[in-house]
Amino acid sequence: MPLNAGDRFAGHFEVTGPLGAGGMGEVYRARDTRLNRDVALKILPDAFAADPDRLARFQREAELLASLNHPNIAQIHGLEEDGGTRALVLELVEGPTLEERIARGPIPLDEALDIAARMADALEAAHEAGVIHRDLKPANVKVRDDGAVKVLDFGLAKALEAGPASGDAHDSPTITTAATQLGVIVGTAAYMSPEQARGRPVDRRADVWAFGAVVYEMLTGRKAFGGDDVTGILAEVIKSEPAWASLSAEVPRAVSGVLRRCLAKDPGERLRDIADVRLGLLGAFEDPDRPAAGAMPAPPPGPGRRRRAAELAAAAGLAAIVAGLGMRSLLSPGPPVPPPVRFTIPVSPNVGPIVKLSPDGRYLAYLEGDESREPQLWIHSFASGDARLLAGTEVAGVPPFWSPDGRFIAFSDGSTLKRIDVAEGTVESIGDAPGFLGGSWSDDGVIVFGGQTGIMQVSAAGGTPAPVTALDEARGDAGHGAPRFLPGGRHFLYLRVSTDQSVNGLYVGALGVDPAGQDPTRLLATGSTAAYAAPTASTEVGRLLFMEDRRLLAQPFDHTRLQLAGSPTVVAEDVGSFNFWASFSVSRTGTVAWRGADTAGSVRWLEPTGDEWSPGAIGGLNAPRNPRLSPDGRRLALVEDGDLWVFDLDGRPPIRLTFDDYGTATPVWTPDGSRIVYEADGGLAWVSADGGSPPEPVGPRGHFHAHAWSPAGDLIAVDMQASRLVELAPDADADPRPLERSRVGEGIHAALSPDGRWLAYLSNVTGQWEVWVRAYPGPGAPVRISPNGGGEPVWARDGRTLYYVEGRAMMAVTVDASTGFEFGAPVRLFEGDFRQFQQPPSYDVAADGRFVTIRSDATPPISVLLNWPGMLRAAGEQ
Repeated sequence: MPLNAGDRFAGHFEVTGPLGAGGMGEVYRARDTRLNRDVALKILPDAFAADPDRLARFQREAELLASLNHPNIAQIHGLEEDGGTRALVLELVEGPTLEERIARGPIPLDEALDIAARMADALEAAHEAGVIHRDLKPANVKVRDDGAVKVLDFGLAKALEAGPASGDAHDSPTITTAATQLGVIVGTAAYMSPEQARGRPVDRRADVWAFGAVVYEMLTGRKAFGGDDVTGILAEVIKSEPAWASLSAEVPRAVSGVLRRCLAKDPGERLRDIADVRLGLLGAFEDPDRPAAGAMPAPPPGPGRRRRAAELAAAAGLAAIVAGLGMRSLLSPGPPVPPPVRFTIPVSPNVGPIVKLSPDGRYLAYLEGDESREPQLWIHSFASGDARLLAGTEVAGVPPFWSPDGRFIAFSDGSTLKRIDVAEGTVESIGDAPGFLGGSWSDDGVIVFGGQTGIMQVSAAGGTPAPVTALDEARGDAGHGAPRFLPGGRHFLYLRVSTDQSVNGLYVGALGVDPAGQDPTRLLATGSTAAYAAPTASTEVGRLLFMEDRRLLAQPFDHTRLQLAGSPTVVAEDVGSFNFWASFSVSRTGTVAWRGADTAGSVRWLEPTGDEWSPGAIGGLNAPRNPRLSPDGRRLALVEDGDLWVFDLDGRPPIRLTFDDYGTATPVWTPDGSRIVYEADGGLAWVSADGGSPPEPVGPRGHFHAHAWSPAGDLIAVDMQASRLVELAPDADADPRPLERSRVGEGIHAALSPDGRWLAYLSNVTGQWEVWVRAYPGPGAPVRISPNGGGEPVWARDGRTLYYVEGRAMMAVTVDASTGFEFGAPVRLFEGDFRQFQQPPSYDVAADGRFVTIRSDATPPISVLLNWPGMLRAAGEQ
């Protein structure tokens, strides 16, 4: 994808000119208009972007490479996409490459050794993080005018496996071939180790070899291995020795000896660790009275040589200290501040909105499922880029949480709190947790979790939960949830959900206090979850992270005084949420991850064949969901950006019905079409469909999702605390009446037939979610409709067809209820964009048989920001 000056990439990168091109892609200079900094954009080759396997491999590698934070390593700032083209956003390093510097002739010894020390320091830091460069060469080293050295393209040879060689065989682009059963050749010919040239697996010793070849070239002005073409160069690498006589007599024995050990053909005879190479160049292992094996005789010491000898002697005396502290502490006045690095993880529509980082920031837990199976836990490793399923973790929608040591993840199946050993996969029960609303695990082995009765505590080893907080029903409390322990394991944050807006917010609770006597302290008037981030090397104070208008904010927080200070700083924009669950997580190591907010979408009308009926489209919507047609079919209610709207299908302007921060869900029209019931803060509410009167509570308080009206005027809803179907009278004092009394999980997502005789719903009694139908209000045994799993049942307006979703397919079942309940075999109609991890419905059916659906432009990825506190340090905060 060629770019020109003035072009925009991914919206906020303004191209200012080309920087170069090669087998790894075209590189452009660009201005990041969001952060007001110049960057380098490396546009990945089209062949790379078109190969899904290659793209997935690169994504895994880029995540690991982005974690490298070192003053001598050019940073990867992120990975962006624009119109199907992907680009790495890289630190822009000014100045010539080492290749350009060598082209002017050999580099003086002192200068060459200084550059070598900084290169070695960069390699050492990368090797400690498990990253091998694989393509170290002079063209990948920048030497700025101020003497700073930056090593470029760490690990990209493996990540990209780029294509054909250029005309210069000595400095050809990275070579890849599958001509050997042992692996692939990845590297640049003149700097490849023999094992690399043979296509064998490589380790850090391949970088040691390349380092030796580069240092040799700096000192001599010529390549260590030459040839007329790639084949000739590789032959020299495998069988020939460099021209050691080309080394100047000024080169110390310690240096020449180290270079020989770097360029040993046999990896077993080569120096194994770049740290040893660095110390060897300083003379740390050299006996000045004994010549090194194969080394040249030492020249008479002149003034410059005596000065250098003194420096080497001092270095030898400090070798143990240097080994302990690392070269970085000698080359910089203080510890470097690693810059923040961001990358994204593409996910499927079946991945849930909530992510959970392990405490050490090495793993990311998330939920994935669809209409045919319960959501289960998956673990993504940032080191390997692989994800794996944790079997036996059917999670009832509420986010799980990690143990402090990262060994376990706790989760709820809807009634029981459990834990799974992440490594071994064993699952154990901890205790009863009906109405589970999130939890937290302290360093002392105590778990607190939220629920409909308040915050509870239980031993992580198992036991009977005990109350920690009590609901203040006089103030309208509907539940306490999402607790998060603060350092010390006594105080914790929690979210208080109430019908009284003046009470809603984030509070601080404490263990060991009489629940009835607690005087809770409100920190923030917020309707979403929050988290505490402890101080890191980049920031001296802890922060409270919370959401506001889709922005992730961080504000200084003193956990000892339980007080906020200063002003919040924006960490990320367009962060998603799910009900009151904010879609972000933070580790103890300065990593934050979040799921992006739902993108713009459209309402689409589809024919029964799946073909789109364009005249009915409604576009330009912000995160639309839950479309519901009015009884007369002339209006459409849906939730957009968390509020309830009504669209007139005859073309009149839409009406916004709610204006709150909670986020509505599951709208249901009254039978006469005059009002709409929806999930509100602390219970259900209804509002005039024409906006003529404000919302009012309806039915008893609690967490309910309404689905239908019965002929008697009762609401059929799901009690989300107990995962059961209930009937609700509009009277606020009425108690919910259960419709199902079997295992937990049976009886959700209900739909009542137009004649009011048959209730379709979901049950997982078979081990997966299936569509069932039973007589309403009974009696009679339920009948299974879906043979291969399904969800979201919706009746046709005439009651003769029952529709449901199987994966991404719309299914239809013909129904004859004239003499009983008779039904035919399910028929697959078409594939659709049915949104998972949202409360149904994601579609509705008009009287003429057309479907109204929501189409999303894209699935929001998971974003990861390494060393996010570095943003605060860069902005001058502490």
